[in-house]
Amino acid sequence: MVSRSTSLTSTSASIHTDASRHVRAFRASRRGMVYVIIALFFISVLAIVLLILIEPPRTDLERSAIERVNTMDQFLSDFESDIDRAAYISGFRALLAMEEYTAEKGVYFSNLSGPFQEAFVYGSINQTPYAILANATLRDYLVRTSSLAARVGMSLNLTVTNVVIVQPDPWYFTVNITFAVNLTDQRGLASWSYNVTHTTKIPVTGLRDPLYSVNTLGKIQIQVNPTNISTFVGVPGNANDTNATQLFINLTNYRTNPNAPSLMNRFLGNLSASPQGIESIVPITRLSSQGIAINDTLSVVDYLYFGVNITNQSSIATACHIQNLIFVPDWFKLDAAHLPLYNMSSLNYSGCP
Repeated sequence: MVSRSTSLTSTSASIHTDASRHVRAFRASRRGMVYVIIALFFISVLAIVLLILIEPPRTDLERSAIERVNTMDQFLSDFESDIDRAAYISGFRALLAMEEYTAEKGVYFSNLSGPFQEAFVYGSINQTPYAILANATLRDYLVRTSSLAARVGMSLNLTVTNVVIVQPDPWYFTVNITFAVNLTDQRGLASWSYNVTHTTKIPVTGLRDPLYSVNTLGKIQIQVNPTNISTFVGVPGNANDTNATQLFINLTNYRTNPNAPSLMNRFLGNLSASPQGIESIVPITRLSSQGIAINDTLSVVDYLYFGVNITNQSSIATACHIQNLIFVPDWFKLDAAHLPLYNMSSLNYSGCP
């Protein structure tokens, strides 16, 4: 009996040991499977990333073509960046040539776009070349740009298809230039062909007013320079002080006034009101010193004073003789509409309608 009991106990222990061994083996196998799955996942992710980041090997010809395309694209970008400088120079000089034309001929233009485009692109007005535009026209710039392209193996054709000049602001013009662009690699690797419109601003500061040039036959030429004066009469302690007015007159500065003509309209002899209107005070003594007859019955605001010589000009105002002014010349006369603009409504005056 004792012998059987011992044998049963030994058999039971052996079975328990085998079961434990199988459980541990199963658990180890399961952990191994998890590790394998995780490893495969990260290997797959790494393989995908490498496939994305690593470019396939290129041939020398492919690399050369890509570099050439990038060079041509950069050339066009540089051209479109540099055209603003070139258009500004050509545009400003074209306007100077047009001022010279009005002073020499003593006439206004019938339209602005045609003469401006001719001067801007070709350097002439009515087919007469102007020295100020020598080697400074837009065409000159385009020829130089095409020659530069040819040096690096590119053929560049630039054709100006349209030029429009407008004045959206009293103090600057806007020039819109439309080009037809064709850039071709001389080895036939790539080409561009497109139309582009470029806009350039040209300030009026420093340009001469055609109103003076025409009406004085070029003897008196006044450059447009904006004033920073906002109050023309009165300082603390002296309500009649007109030092600011005297400075405005002496410098022949310009101020904005939507009832006055713009500089663009002045090129046309059109003295009607414009939202971009500007005006100055006519320096009467400078006119008389040049032997120009003086009309002392008119307001000395430029477009009203010279307007008497313009056909169908109807807004000629009778001058006011303003009293109690300090440091203002005797010839200074304003029409009634301009008295408040120059802060003189409270002063004594006579002769206004």
